[in-house]
Amino acid sequence: MATDAYLVKGAVVRAHLDYLDQTGQRQAVFDRLTPASRAALDPPPLSGTWSEAGPLVEMTRVVLDLGGDAGVLDMARAVLASRSTSSLIPMVQGVLRVFGASPATIYGRFNDLVQTSIRGVRFEFRADGEHGGVMTMEHLGSLQLHRGSFLTTLPGLELVLQLCGRKGVVDKPVVLGPHRATFRITW
Repeated sequence: MATDAYLVKGAVVRAHLDYLDQTGQRQAVFDRLTPASRAALDPPPLSGTWSEAGPLVEMTRVVLDLGGDAGVLDMARAVLASRSTSSLIPMVQGVLRVFGASPATIYGRFNDLVQTSIRGVRFEFRADGEHGGVMTMEHLGSLQLHRGSFLTTLPGLELVLQLCGRKGVVDKPVVLGPHRATFRITW
């Protein structure tokens, strides 16, 4: 695999496919994928393996085309809530026990927390006061991302607020190009 690759765990891919199956969208989405992406997704990768994210990025683009932002966010929230990708919650809870229940602290460590599920993407949080800041998401490789790819991050950022017991808002991403977007977060 290329060193600049955007990689996802097979469990993440499988959770997305499970969502499409549960919502009856799999065939409509697969009909719009390239043959290479269909082949990479069927059969799906093993849960513990790392896979190139390109087919998942393409699948997300199709979901965006079919269901708009709401369709992508519904899928991303379901995937985050699924059993197969729930390792983020215990990690965040462990960080909360050690460092306290500050969203800024967790967002500052977000890059480390997601490394069990994705690689080749960097997250950097910059607080701009006691109750907010901006999270930058940057893909480090050559794969071109789209709005839907960045939208899939929003539910994970919302989850941090929930786990910290804070009410707040994570704005939709401001896409700065095919490799970078920012999210305004307030609590």
